[in-house]
Amino acid sequence: MAKNRERGVNKAALITWIASGLILVGLVVFVATRNSPDGNVQGIEIANGSADVDKAGLADFTLTSLDGADIALAGYRGQKPVILDFWATWCPNCRRDMPVLNRLYQKYKEDVEVIAVNLRENERTVRRFVEEEGFTFPVVLDPRGKVSREFGIQYTNTHVFINKNGRILKVLPGDIAESDFLSLINES
Repeated sequence: MAKNRERGVNKAALITWIASGLILVGLVVFVATRNSPDGNVQGIEIANGSADVDKAGLADFTLTSLDGADIALAGYRGQKPVILDFWATWCPNCRRDMPVLNRLYQKYKEDVEVIAVNLRENERTVRRFVEEEGFTFPVVLDPRGKVSREFGIQYTNTHVFINKNGRILKVLPGDIAESDFLSLINES
């Protein structure tokens, strides 16, 4: 009788643990996939000054490109929308995504600018990787991680979509698709 009671307690404890685990997994999935009011999947939150945003709510930075030119995000305002790609050479997801990004840039470069922001790597490493891969979009260096911190970027392979007026529209962690380019073009 005591063994049956002990088995019943162990079974109840096991069921409680399983149910708790399922609830926790469900909560994590819900939080990770919930939609924002505009229908975009929420990613890294950029709000209340965590990005370098001026009083009009416009994002900006100036970084040096691999060819030595200073690139200012504000220079694209009124011209065309911009996709910022935060990446690193050691990131396997970036290595998979960047060739796709380059093909899309080649196709839509008249309508959308792409700026690849390298996260804290030395120029020689970045230059070698970019040349080997043949990327044609501008690549800038963020050696101290200042811009990535200002934009609230926590992971590599994260894209920030900025409309033609310089406003941040959304943040996309993960791989980019042609539909993302088209959506940005249509929203600007």
